[in-house]
Amino acid sequence: MLAKSLGAFAKIGWMVLVMVFVPGLADAQMWNVKIHDLEGFEDSTGTTQLFYRFYQLEAPDDDEYPRTHRNHVYNLNTATKEDSLFFRDGYYVVFNGPLWGTESETTVDYLFPNQTTDTYLHSAYYCVTDCSWGLSVQDSAIIGGYGYWPPRLIRDPVRSDRIFAAQDTGALVISQQNGNWSVDSVMTDSLDISFRLISIHTKQKNLAFGVSGDRLVRSTIGNSFKVVDTARVWSENTEFFFDRDSTVIYARDLRKGDHQSIRKSVLYRSNQSGQAGTWQRLERDTSFIAFETNPGQDKIYKSSENKVLVSSNKGDDFQILATFQQRVTGMYQPDNASSVLYVSTRSDIWKMEGGNKVESLKHVELSVEDARNTIPDKITLRPNYPNPFNPSTQIEFSLPQASDVQLTVYDVLGRRVATLINGKRQAGQHSVTFDASNLASGVYIYRLKGDGFSKSRKMLLLR
Repeated sequence: MLAKSLGAFAKIGWMVLVMVFVPGLADAQMWNVKIHDLEGFEDSTGTTQLFYRFYQLEAPDDDEYPRTHRNHVYNLNTATKEDSLFFRDGYYVVFNGPLWGTESETTVDYLFPNQTTDTYLHSAYYCVTDCSWGLSVQDSAIIGGYGYWPPRLIRDPVRSDRIFAAQDTGALVISQQNGNWSVDSVMTDSLDISFRLISIHTKQKNLAFGVSGDRLVRSTIGNSFKVVDTARVWSENTEFFFDRDSTVIYARDLRKGDHQSIRKSVLYRSNQSGQAGTWQRLERDTSFIAFETNPGQDKIYKSSENKVLVSSNKGDDFQILATFQQRVTGMYQPDNASSVLYVSTRSDIWKMEGGNKVESLKHVELSVEDARNTIPDKITLRPNYPNPFNPSTQIEFSLPQASDVQLTVYDVLGRRVATLINGKRQAGQHSVTFDASNLASGVYIYRLKGDGFSKSRKMLLLR
């Protein structure tokens, strides 16, 4: 299957042009190889089609420019065990003789409305000379623009021919008519409350949740949103999960890093359809969550570090089900009354059944990561990735010896907005996640200082 990209919104040109000669990448090294972000659906034959991202970083031996990041989305057919590149995502170096430039494309979200790989919606961001976003069906553009982050896609549980594309002020309603997808209307609040749609209940099918600032809001579709929780800081990255008992709702604060780190998040539950005053915290250290769909099972799976845990009492407590050699990077439970659970780690996609690891459906060698364990011969501050980003990005640097360092972030007016590191760090490779959830869109500068060294780089936050 050919990889999909946002060609309808691309422009030809250079975003960055550097007047230097750069050696080829023949002797480049690769590290940070990682399988992550596992998702899926069941097709008309009952076969689970899995989708995962595979992150790779390629750089010359001197660990400077040019650097190529890949975080493509792949499709794995669990019946045939064949996988193929489906959506492109990366930051690429483009050569033109002795000159080189960069271009990037970021797959923000994707959705298969008819449970088939033949029809998909793709939300992406593309940078060459300018940066633009777009939403497409297959490779045909529906809508696009400049200057802010592409929308997240939310399935309508009532109609397979309707999708919601969440924006900062409500959502676009995208419908299929006569085989063609187009923007049908705009979902706004009847009282003009600013909100960002997060999820629609899969059983109470007119019940919607969103965020307004850092507050959780709730509404029946067509009515005004009402604030239902201010005790916690809610973000647009929160994920909702709906129990077979339609009044029980779970929410996981998805404040995680990108492909290189998974930050610990918290699991919440409401036993009264998410109404005000009913949300309670269940568990910390919840990276991923999945549900058993067999009748009468009511099992909830969660991951923490390298463990998969299970609860049979709606999350009141969890027991360890399986332990892996590597950190768990994703989970998916088929929606077909199956006892199968798919789990991804850095190097494998595992099929589990009845709590047992049955087989590895996909395996990659991680020996290329040995490069990260070497001690560098100089201080290096690398370009952040992804860039542009929303809301978090990864900043890497290396130290040839133990040093006192400061890693700070400033806005374009020179005001410090974050101190990421201020203290001693050991020699070696270091990686820090910068979370800009509470900052406005714009250019920011990150600066590394230590032992007579000072270097700054720019990054772009787009919402």
